[in-house]
Amino acid sequence: MQIPKYLAAFDFDYTIVSDNSDIVVRDLIPSSHPIPDHVKQLYSEENGWTEYMGEVFKILHRIDVTKKEILAAVTSIPEVTGMVTLIQNLIKMNFDVIIISDSNMEFIERWCETNGIDKLIHKVYSNPAHFDEDELLIIQPFHKQTTCSLSQMNLCKGQVLQEHIARRALDGISYDNVFYIGDGSNDYCPIARLGEGDFGCARAGFKLPKLLAESSVVKADTLLWENGVDLLDKIKAKVK
Repeated sequence: MQIPKYLAAFDFDYTIVSDNSDIVVRDLIPSSHPIPDHVKQLYSEENGWTEYMGEVFKILHRIDVTKKEILAAVTSIPEVTGMVTLIQNLIKMNFDVIIISDSNMEFIERWCETNGIDKLIHKVYSNPAHFDEDELLIIQPFHKQTTCSLSQMNLCKGQVLQEHIARRALDGISYDNVFYIGDGSNDYCPIARLGEGDFGCARAGFKLPKLLAESSVVKADTLLWENGVDLLDKIKAKVK
């Protein structure tokens, strides 16, 4: 008898970590150096804020905020209670664990390394980022998409999730159930693409539960969660 295989796809900010990693780093800019209006205007609901954050990183570089300081700010963000333990347990339960996030690869990989879960994550999908030789953090969009009106141009999480599942199928891996875990409006699209028998796991008190409750197209069951402890219990109950 084949052992069931599962997929858990996580958002990062306010899902694995208890804050927005971009905002935490942006807040390293002191009030004596206000962000110019022309930079603030780079953000839009359609285009996202990858370009905006690129300019924020340039400001940080100009005022001599170091790579070490930036990464220290990111890696010191606390986990959402129980999330590291949740991920460790999911691996034992024969899950693939992936992260799909509009943060960036540098922040996510460093945080996961610091918290000892980097080897447990099958794949991270996020905006590419790296520090250049002058310690300027350079970020690029994950992709440029115009087909999904639910998502920003630089990242359609639903497309990424479907492509991951398709690639694993080519490797001979199929998932009995898919769990998508998130909190915000950009987590609606991937859940809307799930099928019956899958689960959209929405963090209570955030935007996502309301979006799912009002949706007429979502086929996946909704699991509400507050932290990694109660979410682990709810997932265990579904994969017995």
